[in-house]
Amino acid sequence: MHLNGTFRRHDLPMLMTGADLCALPSLTEGYPPCIVEAMARGLPIVATGVGGVPELLQDGVTGLLRAAGDADALAAAVLELVDEPVRSRALGAAAREFYATSLKPETRVGLFAEACADALQSG
Repeated sequence: MHLNGTFRRHDLPMLMTGADLCALPSLTEGYPPCIVEAMARGLPIVATGVGGVPELLQDGVTGLLRAAGDADALAAAVLELVDEPVRSRALGAAAREFYATSLKPETRVGLFAEACADALQSG
């Protein structure tokens, strides 16, 4: 495992290029761009269920959510993904699909345009 220390948001794509998974052990969080980037790349994700994270990850489907502050549970989840590559790939594929259908900028613009058109039609 290599920990990259601090970095800027625009560094995320480069940092994730060689990653096998994404772990976000936050105690508090807003809308984490690293989760969105990991989903776009089809990486399996382990994260704490804080802030906007549960809106992005469905536990056991698009990633693994664990309690904030429970380092043992987070470590166990990371090891689970390392030890179960088939499950790890399935979580990553489901995350990528969720990104493509719900989070990809082009998709979000289209959904927003549809919502605006519906609102204008309903008066």
